[in-house]
Amino acid sequence: MVISLAAAIPTWLIESVLCKETPIVRVIPNIPSLIGEGMNPYALGKYVTKEQTLFIGKILSIFGKTIHLKEEQMNIATALSAIGPTYFFPAIKAMKDFALSKGMNEEEAVRIISQTISGTAELVKQSKKQPDELKLMIGTRTIDEEVVKNVFTKAIEEAFSKVNFATEKLTT
Repeated sequence: MVISLAAAIPTWLIESVLCKETPIVRVIPNIPSLIGEGMNPYALGKYVTKEQTLFIGKILSIFGKTIHLKEEQMNIATALSAIGPTYFFPAIKAMKDFALSKGMNEEEAVRIISQTISGTAELVKQSKKQPDELKLMIGTRTIDEEVVKNVFTKAIEEAFSKVNFATEKLTT
């Protein structure tokens, strides 16, 4: 079995290069996988057996959560999960820097910010409510939501475009 971490190289391309019926798994881990909290989307090549699929699930669970996707969805998954943390690090830094400038120590600031982010994500996941509905539960608005939406949309589109471009170049 070959487990590929190559972001833009589809399983079928690896299969065609190997010229034999080799099971291929394409995994796109993200940086939180370093601490067992990652999101690790994966796609299976056509020669992967059920037993191997179970094995892959067990291995990937060490690094965090997993989701089995169709190959066609792997480039968008890369833009969301592998590149996704880069969308949040600047916001975390800005929040931390502000807290430090107001006299809070770094450990307290990081603890509050990190829990706020992870708790918010868990609320979205567990409540099954849309973010637009959940935000109404908070009375104060201090951010231009349209600007944030545009910044995130542009970042994800650019990431997807780069990964997709690489895939297209390799397959033509």
